Amino acid sequence: MAKTPFMMSRRALGVSMGAVLLLGCPKEGMAGPSKRMAVTIKVVDPSGEPVPTASVRHPEERDRHGVNMATGEYTTDALFMEDGREVLFEKGMSLTYEVSAPGFQNTPAQFTLRRRANTFVVVLQPLELDDLDVDEGPSIQLQQDNPLDGR
Repeated sequence: MAKTPFMMSRRALGVSMGAVLLLGCPKEGMAGPSKRMAVTIKVVDPSGEPVPTASVRHPEERDRHGVNMATGEYTTDALFMEDGREVLFEKGMSLTYEVSAPGFQNTPAQFTLRRRANTFVVVLQPLELDDLDVDEGPSIQLQQDNPLDGR
């Protein structure tokens, strides 16, 4: 059987693919792209229910990040600094977040990142307003509050 250009290119392709498989595949931990480490912060109330209005913020970030309203979770793999830098998370890194929600006490939360399972639960305590401490302040009457007959 006579060799055609197609058969030779097919053989050359097979040799090339073999070389790529043997030599060109980077292994994990080598000079390939590293896997990004994600962190999940779950915000719940004392009964364990998600707080849909909660937000989390790292002190060095400008913006607050809202949680998922159904699950109470916020997931990220980096800090987004005010100067535009992105700081990727690494094992052993210590993170501090401020967690807040309307009707709840602001809560600082600190985590140390592990290799896996970086889901942290933050329990927010409800605000307790004491009726005796509420000061309504001075009452200022406006002109339209006065009756028309001058009384």
